[in-house]
Amino acid sequence: MSSESFIRLLSQPLAVSVIVCGAVAVALLLFLAYIDVKYYLRVYRFCRKNAEKSETRKKELLPPVSLIVYACENAVSLRRNLPELFKQDYPDFEVVVVDDASTDETRDILNLYAERYPRLYSTYVPSDACALSRRKLAITLGFKAVRNDYVVVLDATCLPSSRYWLRNMMCHFSDGVDIVLGYTRFDMSSSRGACYAAYDRMLFSLRYLSCALCGNPYMGEGTNVVYRKSLFFGHKGFSRTLNLRYGDDDLFINEVATPQNTRVEISPESRVDVCTDDFISLWRMSKCVIVLRRHIFAIVVDICLHSNNCRYIFFMQHWLPCR
Repeated sequence: MSSESFIRLLSQPLAVSVIVCGAVAVALLLFLAYIDVKYYLRVYRFCRKNAEKSETRKKELLPPVSLIVYACENAVSLRRNLPELFKQDYPDFEVVVVDDASTDETRDILNLYAERYPRLYSTYVPSDACALSRRKLAITLGFKAVRNDYVVVLDATCLPSSRYWLRNMMCHFSDGVDIVLGYTRFDMSSSRGACYAAYDRMLFSLRYLSCALCGNPYMGEGTNVVYRKSLFFGHKGFSRTLNLRYGDDDLFINEVATPQNTRVEISPESRVDVCTDDFISLWRMSKCVIVLRRHIFAIVVDICLHSNNCRYIFFMQHWLPCR
């Protein structure tokens, strides 16, 4: 194309608009690519630095820890997962199973394994106990039964992905650290149609773990979390949420977690898999709870501020640099 033809093309308003739009689109794509590259480089540097610190901490003395396993009609899961818990490469730990009035073979399995594993203990929630949240009552009984100050909360359906799971979770504790958050995923191989549920669970975990890594911990999951017994009783346990059926993990962590006392462990060895044959029901129940809380929070926000302003504040907060 000659220079005269190009000048004649630029004199047409439509051509100018197309060129400007194309330039803006290219600039936008370059900007988004820059953000992605910067984000992944930052995540890579953080993970590498965190891995180096973890390797240093793993060589230090590891404190005694207690595992609280909540069980409700989970005889099959206990039979499969309890032996795996005792295969952990950790110097000093105990397992306390809290039976929530199960009517299956849970008690028989616990009695059988108690003879095989001396560090296995059990307690139970009476069937006639009056409590809105029996899980909160069970976890509270578990905290009263454990002997160590560091406590891991699990479900009977949870299975550690590595025998070094406890080592990776406990290596973060030092002066001032009270909470360690871990990652939990759905085991897609044990249930049909669980792929979408596992993907949704991954996105959900990505949000709260990313915020915790950026210094804004706001929740955790009761299937892979460690916190101090003194922290639990110092905040009077679940006394502030006794009127709610759920909230033993996310609401409690929201109350007690700070950027200074919370750490995150995301190594592959620290992952916990949820192994159950009823993934869809479990996932639907968790989604119902999350959606309900989201609607309640939206109503409160709309009362206090305009919804559009809240969106701007939300995006501004997440675009600010990590602390």
